[in-house]
Amino acid sequence: MVRLLERADVLYLDMPLLAINCGQKIDINGIKYTGASHNWFAILDRPGESALAFFFNHIHQALDFLGPKYRTIHMTGRSGGGWATTVYAAVDWRITRSVSVAGSLPIEFRTPDLDGIDDIGDWEQYGPHVLRLLSYEALYEAAGGVAEPRRHIQIYNEFDNCCFSGVKGLAAADAYSASKAEYMQGRVKFLVNRGEWSHVIPVEMVIEQLFGP
Repeated sequence: MVRLLERADVLYLDMPLLAINCGQKIDINGIKYTGASHNWFAILDRPGESALAFFFNHIHQALDFLGPKYRTIHMTGRSGGGWATTVYAAVDWRITRSVSVAGSLPIEFRTPDLDGIDDIGDWEQYGPHVLRLLSYEALYEAAGGVAEPRRHIQIYNEFDNCCFSGVKGLAAADAYSASKAEYMQGRVKFLVNRGEWSHVIPVEMVIEQLFGP
């Protein structure tokens, strides 16, 4: 965070029910639920009324308030924050560069066959109705945009002890490169933080992708 603050103003947001948002209460059929599991959002998710609003409305409102003060807005996050970065950058074109760290993979690469880890993830990763209509590849492309200067970057820790290892990231990168036009490959990148076993944010890599050429 300190290194990022040297380059930009930073708005830090947590996911619903986690970290600073612990203790939040969600009304589910008249019952106030409080806890840390995102699986309960499945009850509220339906076509036309996506429960993903709980994950993204506060981001949208924050950018509505702060966005006009800035010429450029970037977004990054790790794990659940990396997932939020991928999805939100796909739908809000105010985000110029988006860097997701250990945040998502196309569903077909989440099998434990590649690294022994089941990476299906929390409900929001696979369960929302809208994700039955949109693939993760489509989200990456939307986040990468079709015009300068938008970019989307997926970073994976090579031997991540939590989720979305570099082994799977490279497999997804190979499949993506084989199927996409060259111009789109330049806007969507898959990178691996080599030799890292932890579920960390490789700060220098993130800064390079956010602020580099």
